[in-house]
Amino acid sequence: MDQTKLNTLNCMDWKLLPPATDEMIERSMRVKGRFMGDPSHEYDTISVKKNEEEMASLELKVKEEERLTATIEQINREAAIVPRGAFIKTPLEQIHKNRSFGGLSVTEAGKLQSYLHFTEPVILKKKSQLLQANLEDSVDFLNSLEDDELKG
Repeated sequence: MDQTKLNTLNCMDWKLLPPATDEMIERSMRVKGRFMGDPSHEYDTISVKKNEEEMASLELKVKEEERLTATIEQINREAAIVPRGAFIKTPLEQIHKNRSFGGLSVTEAGKLQSYLHFTEPVILKKKSQLLQANLEDSVDFLNSLEDDELKG
């Protein structure tokens, strides 16, 4: 699903961020440290570990705007959640927005099982056949937040 990502410096003027590419994400993940707050700021030289004993200095130009876009994309890939029923899966394995979804009821909105991770399912395949029998194939194709195990 396409999302619009905007950036602002003064909360009045908004600018559209460029879409994240895999190359942009790979380059941006090499930059360490805090954001500078200036979208035009360029990070210059980045040290890259070639192997265990050798450090190489690689000249990469990464703009802060690209790094911000890549960071947002990584967060969305790892932590995006959607309400149960907001998306459906067709028999051809395509995922579409459910046009008939009108939102969760007040009681359903308070339940953890009403929300799904919008990422590639992992736990779903590990459920027993008895638990899988109660699932709706077109709606329950993602992992539920109810299945999450808290660490720490």
